[in-house]
Amino acid sequence: MTIAEKVRDWIPPALFRWVRHWIDYIRVAPWKYLPDGWPAEARGWDVDAIAKVQIERWPAYLAAIQGTAPLGVNLERAEQRTERVGLWDIFDHNNIVCFAYALTLASRVKNGVSVLDWGGGVGHYYPLSKALIPGLAIDYVCHDVPALCRAGRQLNPEVTFEEDPGACVQRSYDLVFAGSSLWCHRNWPEVLGKLAHCADPYVMVSRMVFIDHGASFVALQRPRAMGYDTEYPLWIINRNEFLAAARTHGLRLLREFLISYGPHIHRAPAQGNYLGFLFEKDTAPPQVRNVHGPSTD
Repeated sequence: MTIAEKVRDWIPPALFRWVRHWIDYIRVAPWKYLPDGWPAEARGWDVDAIAKVQIERWPAYLAAIQGTAPLGVNLERAEQRTERVGLWDIFDHNNIVCFAYALTLASRVKNGVSVLDWGGGVGHYYPLSKALIPGLAIDYVCHDVPALCRAGRQLNPEVTFEEDPGACVQRSYDLVFAGSSLWCHRNWPEVLGKLAHCADPYVMVSRMVFIDHGASFVALQRPRAMGYDTEYPLWIINRNEFLAAARTHGLRLLREFLISYGPHIHRAPAQGNYLGFLFEKDTAPPQVRNVHGPSTD
């Protein structure tokens, strides 16, 4: 159990938020606000050391997704599973069940399904998908940085890995899934449009922190607690701004998911929660399509 989980067990929520706020003044904050916006340079995910860590964790991850245990599983924490249910187990369980909902919807009354996993790392959602729906044939395409694609080809020979983002969107997919990846793009609305273009018909954007009030802003994450010596910028997006952008790309919201409390972002103008959104591509003719859609208020 992490220190944060022990603290959450014993103190009220308001006091826990206060502790998270002040502790970042005496440590290197794992998340911090970038008031000047997107930085010119960042180390990011294209690091061989990160791929090496994921390769080492692969056997434990495959073991964790088998059987009948709750799906509180994550490649970053696969080797840390205990008998006690902790905060992160609930986060991961909610995230996986939300993905399972989308995969089931996309594959209903079908013998097979095509999936584009945008920012899918070493393709760890592919064996998860096979475990969620046994017997389902899956045409799985994964886009990520070169270091993770190289590792993924070693671990997942049945998956198509593609470093070139343009090559991925030249065909259509039953489900386009962007888990904790869209916010890593400086021009995320443009990327969302590309994902919508190749969806036939579902798009799921999940495991990102959204805020309800105030303008979207840029934060820096240092995922050292997950064993990764890197840091990278990402967007913390206003929920209504995100849904408006989705509508302009012809995406109709089917279901919103609450995954977990968000991390504390040091000195940020607002704090948010981890959410997920499942969209269906609007196939109405352009002359009758309402691109503004229903109100999100």
